[in-house]
Amino acid sequence: MTLPNNDPAAANAAPGNETPKQVLDLSPEGLQAIASALAAAMKQGATEVVSDVADVASATMAAADAPKTPLLKRLAPRLLACLVVGVALLSAVALLAPQQLGVILYKSCLLTLAGYGGYWLDRWVFPYGRPDGYLAKTWQTVAGATQDGADYAVAAGYELVFSLACLRRCLIMFAAIVGMGLGL
Repeated sequence: MTLPNNDPAAANAAPGNETPKQVLDLSPEGLQAIASALAAAMKQGATEVVSDVADVASATMAAADAPKTPLLKRLAPRLLACLVVGVALLSAVALLAPQQLGVILYKSCLLTLAGYGGYWLDRWVFPYGRPDGYLAKTWQTVAGATQDGADYAVAAGYELVFSLACLRRCLIMFAAIVGMGLGL
């Protein structure tokens, strides 16, 4: 989806050749921001609607221009040792009882979906209580970690609220995963 543009050269550009400033941010946060702007726009006049939607679109474009982490760093899993142990155990199951591989795949798919569902349940139930909302700066703008401090500082006075929001999200995801696991 592209943003409206008054530039005739950009209007005649072939699909897929858009510049990054023309492409709309379709991440969950970008879509949520656009949806909330449209919901608020339904309560406003028509002239205010256009300016509000344009403001949200320009804010999502600015977030898309933020510096990106290198590909190798994004692909390196945080729990590499856990992944290695899991692959080794899966290989042992494949050798000892290959008929169980389908059951393992089925259960791990359901538990992964339960974790994903728990995450979104937390976001839907507590839309204004997201843990990253209590950080001093938006985490997308911070270039890197420091050696002697936290990667992302929590806003002053909100340390306990931030911790409770993180714990709440973990508990909701845990309950969804356990509920799905017990339901199998």
